[in-house]
Amino acid sequence: MVNCGVAAPRACTGTGGPQHVPPFSYGGGSLGETVKVTVTSMDSKGGQGTFDVTGSGLETITCKHKAFTKRGQSLITDLSDCVTGDITVNSIEYCSDQDIVQLDAKVGMGLVHVPLSLIQDGAAKEIFEPVFT
Repeated sequence: MVNCGVAAPRACTGTGGPQHVPPFSYGGGSLGETVKVTVTSMDSKGGQGTFDVTGSGLETITCKHKAFTKRGQSLITDLSDCVTGDITVNSIEYCSDQDIVQLDAKVGMGLVHVPLSLIQDGAAKEIFEPVFT
């Protein structure tokens, strides 16, 4: 096995909802790519709400007021009208045990796993690098 210096994705466990009051954000990125998910509204059980997804790097992403439904860890939404070009968002998951959001996307020919950590005091704490597969 060859290690190219890229960390493996962290385990994503737990199916609970976020314990934060909207609005709150998760952000992260590396290698010139950044992503931010801001939950703008959410029901009291964390099962439905709206969020904004923004990003920069290879493509600029601006998705505003997107409705989502949380099933298990998955945040189900349709971003097809605002994510274009060489990027396809495959999944967005909320990992309640780690309090992170895991975004999986296809960028060009590769798959990218980007962990997003809770933004506190205006900056996201880097947990680990995105993984290209």
